[in-house]
Amino acid sequence: MVATEGRGIKELADAIEAYESHQEKQGLGSRRKIQNWEARLLEMLRDNFLQQALAAMAHGELSRLAAEVAEHKRDPYSAIEEIAGRTHGS
Repeated sequence: MVATEGRGIKELADAIEAYESHQEKQGLGSRRKIQNWEARLLEMLRDNFLQQALAAMAHGELSRLAAEVAEHKRDPYSAIEEIAGRTHGS
């Protein structure tokens, strides 16, 4: 294909169309769309939980927890459990 000369563009378009048709016939396009949306929904869920956690913490609390972990006064897992507990009202 030489786009600057206009050669091969139709062949490329035909190949793309044939590929998409094959994907659709095999149900691969639908599966791929579902997988893409699963990944996107998980990403949105993570973002939502993060925003809830940040909103539930007082100003400077994340820094305090980070300092405690850095100084080996607590482990990071218990810090996350504390944040999650406040977020979910536990």
